[in-house]
Amino acid sequence: MLKLYLSASTQEKNISIDNITEEDRMQQLAQDIFKHPKMAPILIKLNNPEMSLNQIINASNNWRPDFHLSLHSNAMPKPKIATGIEAWICNDSIGGYKMAKILIPKLSKIMGIKIRGDKDDMPLAKESREDGSVVSEVDKTNAPACLIELFFHDNTKDVEKFKAKYNEIVEILVDGILEYFGL
Repeated sequence: MLKLYLSASTQEKNISIDNITEEDRMQQLAQDIFKHPKMAPILIKLNNPEMSLNQIINASNNWRPDFHLSLHSNAMPKPKIATGIEAWICNDSIGGYKMAKILIPKLSKIMGIKIRGDKDDMPLAKESREDGSVVSEVDKTNAPACLIELFFHDNTKDVEKFKAKYNEIVEILVDGILEYFGL
């Protein structure tokens, strides 16, 4: 059976413009994916909201999933300015890029939110370490991994678009995971 480690944000101090924490929103999203009837052919393990990032990485590595998908929302030091969706992968991760290529354009389209850095010469996923940044959850997991920043939770328009399209977002994520696994 195929295995997916689904890691939802544990960032309880990141408060959205509508006073919902990033942790609460992403944990709910992960639960809705986990409970979706189409996901029956995949064995899914969820992180616990009380886990640290190192515990999440260790739990994923110990379980040995076929893919590690991390769900987040984004924020900027100056709220209400930034918008967009983006994915992070480990350098040269074929599996991570494949997942980003499946999910990011569909999520961007359904929410009406641009892909950050989406230019003709830019890929659909940013590579950790490429610009000196390190995204531990994609760099330190053994499985192919992708971290998705779905929207900016400090931007009212992004939050409203996410909320308005929530059910369709769940469906895109579920269908994208199934597509990735060839199901």
